[in-house]
Amino acid sequence: MMCNYEIWVDEPIETSLKNVIQKAFFKQKHFLWCIEIEGKKFLVVFDVNSSTKIENGIHFVKIAISNVLFTEIKETKELVVYDHFKGFLRLINPGELEKEHIYETTILIPILSYTDRVIQQVAQKIAEFLRNKK
Repeated sequence: MMCNYEIWVDEPIETSLKNVIQKAFFKQKHFLWCIEIEGKKFLVVFDVNSSTKIENGIHFVKIAISNVLFTEIKETKELVVYDHFKGFLRLINPGELEKEHIYETTILIPILSYTDRVIQQVAQKIAEFLRNKK
């Protein structure tokens, strides 16, 4: 069966690390994305909506990426440790977790860095945004 993809990406919003993490928490995201653009690393969170249909043996997939928030980070880490009530936010690697104080209100959010069609489109939109910002 043939497949036809259409991906639409909303205009991204550059914001603080705290805002990216708070959106992930509020929207109950189970992970964040780390993407690299021109040697710089960015932490990204977004919403995904999709619809599919099959017509004449062709599978049509429409994907809408909205509410794209991103922030630049200095280095790639694999985990966010965030506690709104205790007032801390850190990006760490799993081996550093035992050093952290984990409370009932602490959340851990994995950071993914693999790429796919959707992530490539989001990265392209952020790159365009950054070029136009200059």
